[in-house]
Amino acid sequence: MFRSWIIWLAFGGCLAAVIAAVGWLSFKALEADNAEAVAGRQAALEDVGRLALWRMDSAVAPLIAQESSRPFSAYKPFQAIERSAADSGKGKGSREEAVPSPILIELPSVVRLHFQIGPDGRFSSPRVLAPPLRERGVPHSMRSTDAQWAEALLARVQSLVKPAELLASLPPPETPATGKNALASANATTQRPPLQQSLSPDLQIRQDENEFQARSQFLAQNAQNNSPFRAVTSPGANAAAQTGMMKPIWVGGELLLARRARFNGQEYVQGCLLDWPAIEAELLDSVRDLLPSARLMPYSGWTPSEPAELLVPPPVPPGAIFVRIHTGAPPDVPDHMLASLPVQLELGSLRDSSPDAAMSPVRMSLIVAWGAMALAALAVAALLRGVLSLSERRATFVSAVTHELRTPLTTFRMYAEMLADDMVPDEANRRHYLQTLRVEADRLTHLVENVLSYARLERGRPGGQTAPLSISQILDPAADRLGDRARQGGFELIIERDDATRDCRVLADPAAVEQILFNLVDNACKYAATATDRTLQLTPQACDGQVWLRLRDRGPGVSADQRRVLFQPFRKSARVAATSAPGVGLGLALCRRLARDMGGDLDYEPDPMGGACFALRLRSAPGQILASAGEQKG
Repeated sequence: MFRSWIIWLAFGGCLAAVIAAVGWLSFKALEADNAEAVAGRQAALEDVGRLALWRMDSAVAPLIAQESSRPFSAYKPFQAIERSAADSGKGKGSREEAVPSPILIELPSVVRLHFQIGPDGRFSSPRVLAPPLRERGVPHSMRSTDAQWAEALLARVQSLVKPAELLASLPPPETPATGKNALASANATTQRPPLQQSLSPDLQIRQDENEFQARSQFLAQNAQNNSPFRAVTSPGANAAAQTGMMKPIWVGGELLLARRARFNGQEYVQGCLLDWPAIEAELLDSVRDLLPSARLMPYSGWTPSEPAELLVPPPVPPGAIFVRIHTGAPPDVPDHMLASLPVQLELGSLRDSSPDAAMSPVRMSLIVAWGAMALAALAVAALLRGVLSLSERRATFVSAVTHELRTPLTTFRMYAEMLADDMVPDEANRRHYLQTLRVEADRLTHLVENVLSYARLERGRPGGQTAPLSISQILDPAADRLGDRARQGGFELIIERDDATRDCRVLADPAAVEQILFNLVDNACKYAATATDRTLQLTPQACDGQVWLRLRDRGPGVSADQRRVLFQPFRKSARVAATSAPGVGLGLALCRRLARDMGGDLDYEPDPMGGACFALRLRSAPGQILASAGEQKG
């Protein structure tokens, strides 16, 4: 069709526009879905991270509380305790007895060394004994190797710490206390805020700050609950020692716990050197089930603010040693900071983090939408192709039929006028003209029958009914008509007489078989007109439970190019029909449709002897195959 390419171009443009629009919508939908999935995974990671921070702070809280609750005098190797004589079993009266410091007797597993910086800037440690005390302390309270190790660690601390800078970074112990109000504030803020799934950046920052403040208050309350204030007798009669809460500080890659202490009006720094690798391993093990790839990174970019509250119930007894606890939080809290230590938690990924493990509803919807669009495009393309093909076949059919009708109609009109006007006085010529009119009428009738039969098959309306018939019952009634058509073309039709095969019964419609054979004979007469051998051979043959009817001629045969379109309907245009045998190219297509409608088939078989051979296959009737084979053997 001349303008079919325009239709296909329009279809391609519309399809491209639809694909572009749906593709853009799909891209945006996937972008939003991915963003939502990332936000969901990040929210889940943040929730797990907050739980991990609570676990870690809860694990560190007892250590800070224990170290913060140590009395001022615990940083001396030996403490003087006044005991009565009755208690010692030596009569009446009382006397002072020196007992080892708890630090000298037992050292926490994650604490490497306790140290103290005096007002004069000198470093000391309860585990580093002076020569007069070494003989008393080393054999009974610690091993000699521990004493040597403690001296090396004290030298390490002394090389790292600058007393003035360390003292300035610690909160003073004189900050007034608020007592019950502090406890009420701590109880109010230790409740964990509800976890949310999707938060804006500002809300996320605010929630992280609230979370950090809650954990800070939890540490303060834990220290208050686990380390009650105790009044003990000080070395001086009326002296009172004030100590603050331990503050974690990074110094030269080492993690320290340090506090200010005031005794007899003089400032001291007391603290301990922590075993950070051991603490880090324990903390990571505690959250391994939540964050298997988490890491802890030392962070020294901020310093806790001054104490906001002191949990000291007034009044303070004279001569008491008390602990001051500050709960201030930094104004700008970094992400995932521990409240107990200046350490930042790198979350890593969740244990079951699998972003693409399952298809989201959006992805499933897009797959269905694209599939539906593809099916719709294929359906429209198939429909458009069918419409265009039908239009081309109709145009070809009209052109061919018009050409085929014009010649006989012209003959009819011319001969009819001549006979009507008595312009043919010779009787022989008159009979010749009448014979020509009959041949043309038969040709038109044959053309109309083929067109009507093919139209009926195209509409899905079968022709006659198949019935069990013998080959002789099919061929004998059609022999005269087939022979007449062969004689009109100047050929002789020879039907082989094989009694065994002619008695084989097949399932066939005799009218359809006759129409197929007539079309084959008609084509042989038209296309083999130049053959020198003017015989047509029709051979029935039973083989493999089927019966074949083969019609052979000795014409030029069918070329390889023509075989590809041999059984296509309306394959001949008016131009092709004008330069070849007359016809519209419908006969062979109709014959194959009729054969398949009966359960058989029609094929072309090249003949090595030359010419064309068409084979019609028919189904054998049930119960007749063995009988036919037995007759052939006999």
